[in-house]
Amino acid sequence: MIKNFFTKYVQEFVYGGIDGIITTFAIVASVVGANLGTGVALLLGFANVLADGFSMASSNYLSERADNKDSFESFKSAIVTFISFVILGSMPLIALIGYTMGILTSDQAVIYSLITASLTFAFVGYVKAYINEKNKILSVLETLAIGLIAAAIAYGVGQFAKGLI
Repeated sequence: MIKNFFTKYVQEFVYGGIDGIITTFAIVASVVGANLGTGVALLLGFANVLADGFSMASSNYLSERADNKDSFESFKSAIVTFISFVILGSMPLIALIGYTMGILTSDQAVIYSLITASLTFAFVGYVKAYINEKNKILSVLETLAIGLIAAAIAYGVGQFAKGLI
């Protein structure tokens, strides 16, 4: 049953999930790069997860409707995009919650956030390959590389902006 669900909505799961992880971890990386503080990353991260998740789901729905697809099917597709974005996009923020609770230092939170984001990218890559019966290792590495490149870009922007702020 779960495989049937993912088979039908794998595109929305992958699209929403990867974008959620990338945009959220990009916020974490850029804020850390600019030395703005872990609390700022947490605030911006959760704002991003909810607002950008809603935006992506709405865009998914409207683009499906523009193609004259069934309203209910378009709605289900949008919901999968939103849920995938919010759940997977929240993963890099879990370690930052540990920091705000005093469990982790700021440096530990950032490292754990990177590890969590990387594992979540790997999970999405694996699910994508599993559903499509493709090479799982290649899919995991491809998804992980894309995510880490995006994080490096965001960190670089934060480093650059640090000199301007």
